[in-house]
Amino acid sequence: MADGKQVLYFRVSTQRQGKSGLGLDAQREQCHQFLNGGQWEVIGEFVEVESGRRNDRPQLEKALKLARVHNARLVVAKIDRLSRSVAFISKLMESGVQFVAADMPEMNPLTVHILSAMAEHERKLISVRVKDALKQAKLRGVKLGSPKCYLTDEDRKKGSKIGAEVRTKNAVAKALDIMEIVEDINLSGITSLKGLARELTKRGVPTPRGKDNWYPATVKRLYERVA
Repeated sequence: MADGKQVLYFRVSTQRQGKSGLGLDAQREQCHQFLNGGQWEVIGEFVEVESGRRNDRPQLEKALKLARVHNARLVVAKIDRLSRSVAFISKLMESGVQFVAADMPEMNPLTVHILSAMAEHERKLISVRVKDALKQAKLRGVKLGSPKCYLTDEDRKKGSKIGAEVRTKNAVAKALDIMEIVEDINLSGITSLKGLARELTKRGVPTPRGKDNWYPATVKRLYERVA
């Protein structure tokens, strides 16, 4: 059972399937069976028509943008060929958006990393790096039997710095997505902070902190973050 806002993403392999809807009904049904009731709301559906020769995912970009703006979860109907789609994996991993596959609900960030490694044929290199890291840790006197001892203080500081950089990157990406909506509102003639706050609230766009209501000060902080 799922709750909250959901964005559905489907993939078909040919233009013919995309136009006829062949396979889409089954994917859509699979997603709804996975959601299985609950207080959820589908706020968007996106269909990617793959030619097999291109790695770009324009519909995925749109789906991720909508999910990021509304703090929604991306529901991928099928992930069966994910291990051969590096671009698809990369966009999901870097988006900062929560996602799940209807045909592989047990999927987690660890399995996504593994699939990505398989797609790039780096399993051997990863194994070598892990062995080297463990060897160096052992030389430093780290007791490998205790997970708490794996990282030195320096390692933890580096990890914290990387984590902060990722959070900042995702926050900026979300702010830019919201700014596109702000620019659309500007075109309608609404340019004041108060007017923008009222319109963003009316459109149901969550604030960068996930709140329902916008205020002039919130819009101002959005401009400052983007600047």
